[in-house]
Amino acid sequence: MSATAEGESILEPLLSAKASRPQGSSTGTTGAPTNWVQVVNIVQDVFSVAKEEARGDCHNLVLVLQHHRNYSRGEALAEARSIVRGHTDEFLRLKARLPALFDAAALPPHDRGIAYVFVDDLQAQMKGCHDWCRSSSRYSRVIRARPDEPTYLEEMRLEGLGR
Repeated sequence: MSATAEGESILEPLLSAKASRPQGSSTGTTGAPTNWVQVVNIVQDVFSVAKEEARGDCHNLVLVLQHHRNYSRGEALAEARSIVRGHTDEFLRLKARLPALFDAAALPPHDRGIAYVFVDDLQAQMKGCHDWCRSSSRYSRVIRARPDEPTYLEEMRLEGLGR
């Protein structure tokens, strides 16, 4: 069994934990990987919104929020930040529950170590995605869909995903 598979099996209570629903979530059931996926997807949407808008791609959370909720670009970006914050906060709450879950399951130290590596990797990937999006030429070559508005890089500041 791979370390990832071992980490997932050890973390089953965390992965399928019933948690309070982060803002924007469509389900009341979430777990660390669900939060990780949402953060990565939304961060990429935020940083790519101008390019996607310029090429007519409407499959972007920021554009969807603008269209379906009649939000301004700033309001849609603020909502996206709020959703990301909800997912990162929930991830950190679930991570904080690990010691109690491990104690209750009498999990041996070796297995705890595997689980902590798995969860730390998820957290590092969220932070890495954000950092990469901020510095990658994929997102830094800005296409201004509307010259009178600031770009997404000028508006968006996602911080606090680090350890």
